[in-house]
Amino acid sequence: MNVCAADFKRPDYPAFIARTLQAHGLDPEHLILEMTERVMFDESADDIRTSLDAIHALGIALSIDDFGTGYSSLSYLHRFPVKELKIDKSFVREIGGDAMAESLAQTVMNIGNVLKLTVVAEGVETQMQCDFLSDHGCHLYQGHLFSPPLSPERFVLWIQAHRQRTYTRGPTSAHILMESLSTTDRCLG
Repeated sequence: MNVCAADFKRPDYPAFIARTLQAHGLDPEHLILEMTERVMFDESADDIRTSLDAIHALGIALSIDDFGTGYSSLSYLHRFPVKELKIDKSFVREIGGDAMAESLAQTVMNIGNVLKLTVVAEGVETQMQCDFLSDHGCHLYQGHLFSPPLSPERFVLWIQAHRQRTYTRGPTSAHILMESLSTTDRCLG
């Protein structure tokens, strides 16, 4: 779920998340909160860090969305409790046609793998892109190759239809992530 800096600045935000999960009987380990790199560079970074630490302590994973398109700083990957890096679709889109974009995507994957983070690619539209990403250490994929964005109702139908489907390539299997649903693609609060 995408979350904006304003939410992380709210001192009650971790408690709000905990209450919401408890009210709906949801396991915190199944929730991933996404933030852009800009959140870490906010002037209230210390307050945000406090919220992120509290959210992490609940068992909720944190993901950096669009990694490499903002003010990338490796020190923030060390300072913040991040579990996942998402390669921006602007790099993925150019795979197969732009050596620089391929190198940048590989760099993000290398950073993620060295730091033992899950690496996710956004905007995967072709099998060639998926193969390149898989060959270079990407773990999860989002994009039209698997499904267009879906309404919540259509998402449930898609899951039911594809429940047993696992995508495999070579000796490894790839789990598939859906593009963010429009209902979760906005700031909370």
